[in-house]
Amino acid sequence: MSIMRGRYSSPIRKTKKQKKQRPLRLRRRSKLSRRRRDIVQAEVDAIAGVSEDSEPCKQLVSEGYEPFLARRALAFSENNVDNARAILIADQEDQEAEEAEAAAAQAEIEAQQKEEGYRTSR
Repeated sequence: MSIMRGRYSSPIRKTKKQKKQRPLRLRRRSKLSRRRRDIVQAEVDAIAGVSEDSEPCKQLVSEGYEPFLARRALAFSENNVDNARAILIADQEDQEAEEAEAAAAQAEIEAQQKEEGYRTSR
């Protein structure tokens, strides 16, 4: 048992429960990570419930989508092919927008580097 001294009093003894308790910020962080793990696990379980051999999955794969993404979209849309297709299209549009944004940022960096190189050579 450890002993702490109070500011104006005699020694205060810490109980085992007080020793083991983590700071509040760490307890909150662990709750958040536990929630995140639960969400990811629920997603994995939902995807596992959709077979690659199912007719809706085969239909989406025949349209050119990856089997895993098709299963994921079907899990989120409760096996509704039209809604799953909308999810897949939205995912593709998001990916294309991110790629275009990254390319624009890279072009801007290269233009700045080129301009700096031009300035230093004069």
